[in-house]
Amino acid sequence: MENYLYHRWPGAEEREAGLRARAALERRRRWVSGVWLGLFWAAIAALALSAALMWAAEHPGGAGNMPGGRDPETPVLSEETRLPPAEHGVDLRLEFAPAGEELLTAAEIYPKVLPSVVLVEALGIEGMSTGTGVVLSADGYIITNYHVIEGSATARVSLLEGGGEYAASLVGYDAPTDIAVLKIDAQGLTPAAFVSSQELKVGDTAYAIGNPLGYLTGSMTDGIISATSRTLTVGGYSMTLIQTSAALSAGNSGGALVNDRGQVVGITSAKLNVPESSTEGLSLAIPSTVVRRVTNSILAHGELVTPALGILCYQVEDPAAGILIQEATPGGPAEAAGLEPGDIITAANGSPTPDLEALREVLDAAGIGGEVELTVLRGEETFTVTLTLVDQDTLE
Repeated sequence: MENYLYHRWPGAEEREAGLRARAALERRRRWVSGVWLGLFWAAIAALALSAALMWAAEHPGGAGNMPGGRDPETPVLSEETRLPPAEHGVDLRLEFAPAGEELLTAAEIYPKVLPSVVLVEALGIEGMSTGTGVVLSADGYIITNYHVIEGSATARVSLLEGGGEYAASLVGYDAPTDIAVLKIDAQGLTPAAFVSSQELKVGDTAYAIGNPLGYLTGSMTDGIISATSRTLTVGGYSMTLIQTSAALSAGNSGGALVNDRGQVVGITSAKLNVPESSTEGLSLAIPSTVVRRVTNSILAHGELVTPALGILCYQVEDPAAGILIQEATPGGPAEAAGLEPGDIITAANGSPTPDLEALREVLDAAGIGGEVELTVLRGEETFTVTLTLVDQDTLE
């Protein structure tokens, strides 16, 4: 499924910058026509052809593939172009707020959440893409989807409330989970309140706030949680997503999926459309538990770094709620500690592990090189082992 929600053209109400770029492109075309065809046609036709071929090879697609044109002062982009980097290793983490106690109406939720939602615009080889972002911190860290800024050379973030437009740099990203963290030079922003998506139930009220089509900024739609854990292939990656009936459109990517307390439970990301069908597309969002894990790793390392036990596993409820080891990776920490297929991990560092997300939270908190004490059930015997976590990428 390739149905990401970013928007690849300026929209019906083009920005002034887009108009300037198109006018500049037309001036450039007239200059090329007048000079090359008028003055040098006979003298250097062969050189012109050679130069044109070389330019085409170096700049596949050309300016004509960039909706709205390109300003001559904007550098020609390539597939290797990336946003300017921002510092990682910062003292900042996404933490969940306590679950809200007060049920809010849609009219109350909107002004509460809107200051934490931004417009993201990125210029890349395929043109201008527009999406949405969610404010992580008062000093300008922004969460969005990776596919919104993928391959871009420049990006800017615009506040939806209070105005203000800022150049953005890239802290880091993780393509498989479609999360990216941007940094803008701003102060006094309103961070969104995130809560755990694990508390969601099918039928819960849900709201989406974002920028459909890139110019219908600050739009809000409502619906319910249709499924809490829907595994699909998006952009070539297997992702477990929240499904909601809240309507999403191009431009909503990176926006906020909000509960009925005005707290963010997910980042809107994709929509599944059925070809040649009148069925409405299925709206999808990245669960906040995944957003927190990936965002915190990006803030610390600039990328997703995964502490691992060295096991293949799945969660079970019988005979005891926990994580069943299907296979211990040869040479990994679990095998070295004597763990075997069929063992059930029921706790880690004293915290129960009834599901994979609970175990992942303990591993992420310990980090690579950290020690984790596991409580293990083998048959009717319970015992503990202590392992040192390794980088997932080092395991075969």
